[in-house]
Amino acid sequence: AALCKIAVIGVAQMRYGWCGEAMLAASTSASLWSDVHGQSQASYLRNRYASFSATTLRGTLVFTGSGTIVASAAEQRAIAEWALNRFEAANVNYLAADYGQRLFWQEASQTRCGSVWVFQTGLALAWNCSGTAVVATDFLTPAQMQQFYKWIDSGTTWNIMRIGPNGQRISLSLWSNPGGQLTVRTDTENMLGFANDVYEQLTAEDSEP
Repeated sequence: AALCKIAVIGVAQMRYGWCGEAMLAASTSASLWSDVHGQSQASYLRNRYASFSATTLRGTLVFTGSGTIVASAAEQRAIAEWALNRFEAANVNYLAADYGQRLFWQEASQTRCGSVWVFQTGLALAWNCSGTAVVATDFLTPAQMQQFYKWIDSGTTWNIMRIGPNGQRISLSLWSNPGGQLTVRTDTENMLGFANDVYEQLTAEDSEP
């Protein structure tokens, strides 16, 4: 049977461990990608959402927020995924390279060049053309989260490559949760449109004054 995990997460510090045992302390800001709109992820989530309790695919969540937005089911799932990520990051057995990336998209053309990473927590990053710097960071919208979780829960993995007549190159990979089979056709157009929309959304936010 799986061990019962528990974490009490604050803006700066967290306590974590296994149910019924003494808890350990760690920093909440353990993520490689920490800032969203100039705030730590913990501060951003607390300030954005109203308090709620929920049972999600990633466990039971009691969230205390100071915001006004009522979290949708997909957003509740994302916060639970985020809490699990913080737990795993604090665990000494956690692999530093594993931040739960599920989607990679890249386009290179004469008019646009960049890439997007999306993580299981619903966090999305836009990268510059050379892949050396993050241009913008934000969480997916509720509708995007809902679709994203359908894909990563489907047991299917996508690898897509497009080469246009003018040398445009588009590639996309999406890794589902374990147990999937490889395909390059199912839902391809929707997935490419999704990644493009996320990139446009992120880069538009970055260009705002």
